[in-house]
Amino acid sequence: THPPEGLVRIKYNVYDQDSVAADRLRIESHLQKEGFFAAKVTQVETAKVRDRYIDVVFQIEEGEPTRLASVGIAGVPSEPPGLRDRAFDVLEIGNGDRYSETKYLLAKQALTKLMAEEGYPFAEITGQVLVDRYRHKAAARFLVDAGQRVTLEQGTISGLTYFPSATIAKRIAWKPGQRYAPGLIKKTRNDILSLQHFSTVRIGLDREQGTRIPPNLAIRESERNELRAGGGFAMDPLQWRARLRGGYTRRGFLSPLNTLTIDLRPAYAIAREQDGAVSGFVGELLLAIDRIDFPADFYSSRVQVGYQIDEVEAFSTRGPQLSLSTNRRFYRQRIRASAGWGIRLDDFFQVRVTSSEEAGIPASNSQRVGYYQQSILADFRDGVLQPTKGFFARFRIEEGTPFAGGVSSYIRVEPEARGYYSPVPRLVLAARVAGGTDLLGED
Repeated sequence: THPPEGLVRIKYNVYDQDSVAADRLRIESHLQKEGFFAAKVTQVETAKVRDRYIDVVFQIEEGEPTRLASVGIAGVPSEPPGLRDRAFDVLEIGNGDRYSETKYLLAKQALTKLMAEEGYPFAEITGQVLVDRYRHKAAARFLVDAGQRVTLEQGTISGLTYFPSATIAKRIAWKPGQRYAPGLIKKTRNDILSLQHFSTVRIGLDREQGTRIPPNLAIRESERNELRAGGGFAMDPLQWRARLRGGYTRRGFLSPLNTLTIDLRPAYAIAREQDGAVSGFVGELLLAIDRIDFPADFYSSRVQVGYQIDEVEAFSTRGPQLSLSTNRRFYRQRIRASAGWGIRLDDFFQVRVTSSEEAGIPASNSQRVGYYQQSILADFRDGVLQPTKGFFARFRIEEGTPFAGGVSSYIRVEPEARGYYSPVPRLVLAARVAGGTDLLGED
């Protein structure tokens, strides 16, 4: 029995007596799971709202809640010392609390997690709840079958066809002889996936191998060739732009650790005002090669060349560009620091101002811009493609200087922050703020 559904186009559900009878049982069952074992649906009323439309009201008597008189745990191993006390600490239920099946099941999960963190990956938690309905008392018992405490050995790697296993082995977080911990498994998996050459990474343990187990890393490589296509539309006070986008990725280009990326972004710009930017084809073509573990282990470097054409209100510009950069991730892949160098040639082939000097454009109608750049990025979102919670922040600084091959000096600072929050399922509130300024510059 459900209320109307939908916001614009409303769908009404049909009243059905059999469904209402089932709902009575569902409501009572739910309340019993939350500790109200004497709860009853005493009456179901229907009230006419208008012709053929009614409200349905369930009258409920909760009764007295059942509370826990005792909570016990048996079977906790003696190693490491103090484990039994920590087991009680993670339960989050205790004497006097209202019994809740949800909290009881969460307590079992918390015990399983604790056992794994202490080196017992095969621990099984069972339990029993005894209820005295008349006295409204309950006793909860947890039985721990910890199994063997596991030490990790050198892992084995399977599923690779072109990617070198030595590069994977560098990302294994544990050392042979180290105690099992879920964090080591998770870090290893995340570090391997961050290489962006694999679709899945599964790390399994075989309990039949005893207390010293070599985990198996079952890895599935991503498709080596990937094509992407898309399009869009943009509008600002000066122009409308119809955009297309195409991309090609080749993993293992010339070397297993290389990735070739070609990105084509053509667009057609339409001026909104006669004295603004002109109409015409714009866009850019970028070709990049990324290299893993260069110039040192755990670094990733990129060389990129491109060509760009753009139309703005004061001029039309085009020219090639070249950049070199390297980066490394820290703190569970959440923090990334990068540094690089770039140079580009801007050719102003149409100038739409009365004096090129007023626009800061050299008499030759071209200028060379060379720069160094550094950035720090923090990504604490729950996902990259479809984040629902968390935050993302980036701070970028760029120094233009003749030492980098340019003809002028400037310092550009660009901070950016994004936040995500999901108050209810399927609804995500997202905010982004970004800015920039030239701290030092010539024109």
